Amino acid sequence: MASKTITIDQEAYNILRSHRFGNESFSDVIKKEMALAAYWDKARALEKEFAELRQSRGNKATQLRRKRRKNAPAR
Repeated sequence: MASKTITIDQEAYNILRSHRFGNESFSDVIKKEMALAAYWDKARALEKEFAELRQSRGNKATQLRRKRRKNAPAR
């Protein structure tokens, strides 16, 4: 497999090294962490979408209750 050399500062190296388990290569660590980041990005987007949907449905329910009260016969 082809490889590339990159230069990182000591702090980045220490962080990368701290995420290694067993015999994992730095390439494995980078791929794993990038996959996790993508997963969490998608999870946050879905959470936001769900909150917007819940808000939208809540607003529709409120409108429906108001309409029913308005059209309800007087007691």
